[in-house]
Amino acid sequence: MTVFLSVLKIIGIILLIVLGAVLALLLLILFVPVRYRLKGDVRADENYYDLSLDITWLLHMIHGLAAYKKTEMEDEVPKEDRKNDEGFRHEVRLFGFRILPKKEKTYDMESEPYEYPVPYSDNEENGYKEIIEDNYVNKDNDENINTEENINTEENENTEDNINTEENENTEDNINTEEKAEENEDQGKAGGGETIIKKLKGLGEKAAGAKENASCKIRGIYGKINDTADKCRKYYGILTRDSSKEALDRILCEVKRLLRALRPGKYRIYLLYGFEDVSLTGALTGVLAVLFSGLNDKKVTFIPDFENQIVKGDFYIKGRITAFTLLLIVARLYFNKNFRQFIKEIRS
Repeated sequence: MTVFLSVLKIIGIILLIVLGAVLALLLLILFVPVRYRLKGDVRADENYYDLSLDITWLLHMIHGLAAYKKTEMEDEVPKEDRKNDEGFRHEVRLFGFRILPKKEKTYDMESEPYEYPVPYSDNEENGYKEIIEDNYVNKDNDENINTEENINTEENENTEDNINTEENENTEDNINTEEKAEENEDQGKAGGGETIIKKLKGLGEKAAGAKENASCKIRGIYGKINDTADKCRKYYGILTRDSSKEALDRILCEVKRLLRALRPGKYRIYLLYGFEDVSLTGALTGVLAVLFSGLNDKKVTFIPDFENQIVKGDFYIKGRITAFTLLLIVARLYFNKNFRQFIKEIRS
């Protein structure tokens, strides 16, 4: 009995350890935030762009990077002469080891044999020079013999083919000239009336075909217009329902919550801009003033230039979000009856 109880005790301890590990892993996934960092430096007049996005989770256990850098004009500098860090690059690391993109395989000279394309090897230390020279000498002799035989056979075949083709061409030319002469005599007898009638019939057939094609295209366009009109009426009827309005209000509310969750903790934005059209510069100034009205003026600086055409700036944005927040947003949408009905009607 004591042995049985001790076995049960050990099994219970193991189960508790497993459950504790699963619970700890679940808590890590839900509540350890995913951190993001976005930074960039843009000087459009100098054609310089340096943008990067870093995403890390659990003390850089998982690290993702997407970056784009351009320092010279592509037309002026060839691709092979550019720097290694220029262009678009991305990578994903797990415990510091890169898993994406995978490393390209390199050719190993020692593990795999290599046949030299030259008659001898430049590496005299390996002792391959004499063997390779002998092999290539024998191959050259065999190739010379084979090429001479091939040349003789090809010359004989070409002469025979030329003779046959000349005879065939002469006979065909004679036959064609006789047929053409007969046709010309028949046409002269028939006169020019039949040719005019044939041309008129051909024009009538072409006109009928063009009319049918035009009518088919018109019917196709009319059918497409009817289909789009039916879809517009369908979507308008769905959007004007009370349940659909409530679903759209719920979506807008959850999007606002997502944006608040993604709101950066640290940020710095500087932008100097100016366009050839002064009205466009003024319009962009008004839009930026509305969008960034609630942010700190010391960290966000927008300077419009109404005299020069220029786009220059840099930014640094850092924030985080937890999987638990995303899960709550998705759950609230999924368990909303109006939202599910709205998605179902849109898909149908």
